[in-house]
Amino acid sequence: MDCDFAGFQLDYGKKDFKTFLTVGKMDLWDNVMGGTREDEEITSLRFFYPFDKKNDVNFGVSWSSAMQSRYQDPDQGRVFYYYGHAHHRFDKNWDLRAGLIASNAKRDPSNPVASTKSKHPGRWLQLLYKGEDLQRPGSYGIKLTYRYEPALSWPTVTDWCDLNDKFVRLAFSYVPAKNILLDTFYSWEREIDTGDRDDMYRFQAQFFF
Repeated sequence: MDCDFAGFQLDYGKKDFKTFLTVGKMDLWDNVMGGTREDEEITSLRFFYPFDKKNDVNFGVSWSSAMQSRYQDPDQGRVFYYYGHAHHRFDKNWDLRAGLIASNAKRDPSNPVASTKSKHPGRWLQLLYKGEDLQRPGSYGIKLTYRYEPALSWPTVTDWCDLNDKFVRLAFSYVPAKNILLDTFYSWEREIDTGDRDDMYRFQAQFFF
């Protein structure tokens, strides 16, 4: 997780169907990005169901503090999000993931730019080849991802893209030795409503102890 969280999570269910209730406070950087909140309150209910070894779905709802930095009306209090996410494994090498998310967020009336921002549902599609394993030196993964992230419909800024953007991303990860992960990506990125180009690239090395 790329942000601080304080709260609790309860999970219930057996192998075939699980339910997760999460309640707490999370720092989603609203005040850093130009908003007013230092911590966002969140209550979420998520469900997970595996149809078989190759197919599963996640779906749920959450109520999170409205974030002014995402063009949302801070006086709304909580924003209601609802989403669904499906996963299919073709074989031991290939995986496909897809999802949709939407909200009832109101636009911030004090920000004239907010009225120009899209409120279409967010969506994502990801194709994964192989996958890194920290216990297997030499293992690697390649990801091709498409994301469409309207700020009014998407609750976080923790997936390394700019505000209100859509992008195609090619990512590569590699394990040179146990518990060491090298990963990099390049994103062809555009602002959803203005079309401004804002490509991004990143490289990082992580050490796990």
